[in-house]
Amino acid sequence: MTHAATVTRVTGCQRVAYRGDVPGPAPVASSRVVLFRRAGCHLCDDARALVQRVCGETGDVWAEVDVDDPAAPLTPSRREDLGELVPVVEVDGVMRGYFRIDENRLRRALAAAPRTP
Repeated sequence: MTHAATVTRVTGCQRVAYRGDVPGPAPVASSRVVLFRRAGCHLCDDARALVQRVCGETGDVWAEVDVDDPAAPLTPSRREDLGELVPVVEVDGVMRGYFRIDENRLRRALAAAPRTP
């Protein structure tokens, strides 16, 4: 049985609580996948559902950042750039999609070995 995740914003290294057996967002620093979004964006809602489902299947850790949250770990220029493109999905720090997120592209990026710093 799958339960809906609690909808909250990730700011900095805050852990987001979730209910049931659906993995929710994790702290940004420890996440392989980061979804940049904003409230009231239907494409962001679609991207969130896709990222949550795919990462749940692959076991990859993901995080969610609200680009409009002043406490989000973003520089002003990065906030502005991402705000024009939301939703944006990064895998291992590389942008893998924006606007409409392609599931196959996300899966290919996750299948590749994680980038090491």
